[in-house]
Amino acid sequence: MTSNVITPGQRLAKDSEYISSEGTYTHKGYIYSSVLGFQHIIKKNLNKPTSEEINNSNNSNVNNSDDRDFIVVLKEKEPSVVPEIGSIVTVQVLRINPKLASVAILCVGTKALKETFNGIIRIQDVRATEIDKVEIYKSFRPGDIVLAQIVNISNIL
Repeated sequence: MTSNVITPGQRLAKDSEYISSEGTYTHKGYIYSSVLGFQHIIKKNLNKPTSEEINNSNNSNVNNSDDRDFIVVLKEKEPSVVPEIGSIVTVQVLRINPKLASVAILCVGTKALKETFNGIIRIQDVRATEIDKVEIYKSFRPGDIVLAQIVNISNIL
């Protein structure tokens, strides 16, 4: 299994090396992913397949003498956590400018995210009082880890 997320249309291997299976398709000699998920290599069962397995096989071009392993792309069983308004998040500061800090959201509550989301911390959201005296570069530096709350900026504007 790879630790990277496989996207639809991503080339995985030559069809001479593996047998296309669940979550994949073949095109012009290559195997591609048809779903978003993680790649798995399944060793071909050395036992003779049962008649039920042969009847249920969706790969009619697979013969019993073929010793290639199966390549599959499986979706995650557990859905990803998505930040919502009001969520407490752990973020890492990526860069700053005089009006805001750009951040990558790493965790929502106590759950680590499988993919990163981007966000911003505006100068007026750094603290509740003396907003006009806030200097963003004195509050944050790139690489800082910050605990923050997601707010709806459309209500503020």
